[in-house]
Amino acid sequence: MLIYIIINILIIISAIVIDMWLHTFRQLRLSTLLIALTINSVINIWVIGKYDFISFSIIAFILIWTVLALLTDWKLHPIVFETQKFAAFIIFTLMSVSFFIIFNTSEDSYYMSIPYLSPVFFLMGASLLFLSIFQNSDAEKNNSSKKLRNKLTIGTILIVLSFMVTTLLTLFWYIFVVIYLILIAFILWMKIF
Repeated sequence: MLIYIIINILIIISAIVIDMWLHTFRQLRLSTLLIALTINSVINIWVIGKYDFISFSIIAFILIWTVLALLTDWKLHPIVFETQKFAAFIIFTLMSVSFFIIFNTSEDSYYMSIPYLSPVFFLMGASLLFLSIFQNSDAEKNNSSKKLRNKLTIGTILIVLSFMVTTLLTLFWYIFVVIYLILIAFILWMKIF
């Protein structure tokens, strides 16, 4: 188990190094961190071999969030961390390791309606991101950049909340809630949009 956690950390470090080398050493893209999380989640589910609603929904959520972040980079502007890159590394590494633990213990969760509520949060957040990306004309971009930033921030927070709601009835739910609340606080504090 320890070797796979080390592999998760190495994938995130590699993604960060490649991103900072390709673009600039002054910034780190959110999409790069999400690509690393996607790779780690696919590796984790393959290694663990437990396939259920929680593991499939988390992989689907992170994959769609990654695609939306890449579209945001392409259509609007790259979403970057210009400061606190080490804190971003720590938070996303914790999130990656939490996926490993979630996939390993998801069969022991108490299935009620809570995990099935998470797609609602995710769809609302993903819809806000999608609409922000594709309903943004040049005039609207100049006049309402604050409105656009608010939509992107709320959409991202709803996506992170969907991960938290998915894990509420797992064995170590309190750890996951803390990790996702830290991620939400970090996004709000950094004002990356």
